[in-house]
Amino acid sequence: MKLWRKRASPDPAAATNAAAGARKGSAQERLKGDAQETARQRLVIASALFAVVFISVGMRMAYVSLLRDSAEPTQRVAARGGAIQSERADIVDRNGTILATSLSTASLYANPRHLLDPKDAAKKIVRVLPELPLADVEAKLTSGKSFVWLKRQVDESVAKQIAALGMKGVYSRKEYKRAYPEGEAVAHIVGFTNVENIGQEGVELTFDKDLGGRSGSRRVIKNRLGQVVEDVGEMVPPVDGRDIELSIDSKVQFFAWQKVREAVLQHKARAGSAVVLDALTGEVLALANYPSYVPDKRVNLSGAQLRNIAITDTFEPGSTMKPMDMTFTPQASMGFRRFSSSKVGSPSIPSMV
Repeated sequence: MKLWRKRASPDPAAATNAAAGARKGSAQERLKGDAQETARQRLVIASALFAVVFISVGMRMAYVSLLRDSAEPTQRVAARGGAIQSERADIVDRNGTILATSLSTASLYANPRHLLDPKDAAKKIVRVLPELPLADVEAKLTSGKSFVWLKRQVDESVAKQIAALGMKGVYSRKEYKRAYPEGEAVAHIVGFTNVENIGQEGVELTFDKDLGGRSGSRRVIKNRLGQVVEDVGEMVPPVDGRDIELSIDSKVQFFAWQKVREAVLQHKARAGSAVVLDALTGEVLALANYPSYVPDKRVNLSGAQLRNIAITDTFEPGSTMKPMDMTFTPQASMGFRRFSSSKVGSPSIPSMV
């Protein structure tokens, strides 16, 4: 025997409300799901963009720091980076004879961070340059710095020998070295420069700006090792110096220096000097001193060698003027003394006729 429970008849109003609630709930859920999906897509896109930017920056840093090799600076670019060296001008005598000029040389430097075997590299360098102490070279190459000088202003043939060794991390660059063809004879007039080609004495110092010209410049990008990897902006070219012509006659100068040297050695004097002037214009044709020095070989110099006694020391003629007084006095008393004067770029110069 089966019993069935009588089902209540459904309420039409309740059914309508339930259906409407179901439809309303499903719409809110759909909207919520759509918003979550949109947010997820935006997050994925933003993450992808950030990943692309991060990878691009990382690749650029690796390229600049590790892959691009620009350790050797451009020709005539100073080691400090942005300055471009100008060429120093010549010093010549009244006839155009060169008293001081610049010669092209090479300077050797290294980046110890690029060396595979610093000690082996030091031994190879010393074989080419035996005057360099091995311990000093090893100390430089193992210092861990990004730049060290090995030797300044060597012959270009020596630089080629170093380059032929094929050592990564050892480089050379072009520089200029001053040369003085007349040597000791003109040392106190011309003077000399230091290793940076800056005047230290004589005409080299007095006219340093005129001779040195004006350095150029450029803006560069450097990597973490201090290497120039890229030029940016426009380069300002250097302006070379202008030649300086002196009133000195190199032949008269050498003859005067030679005679002063002979007199000092003959009489065992401490020093001697001579000055030769043009009687009409007052121009200095020669100014010689002894002892002297070789301007481009200044090793173990003494103060006596550097001293320009013709300029710095005082000299009193004393009794040497008495013969001239004795010569003029009789003529003056007899009325035969007449003077004429002329100005040629100097005060009036009296001359007896």
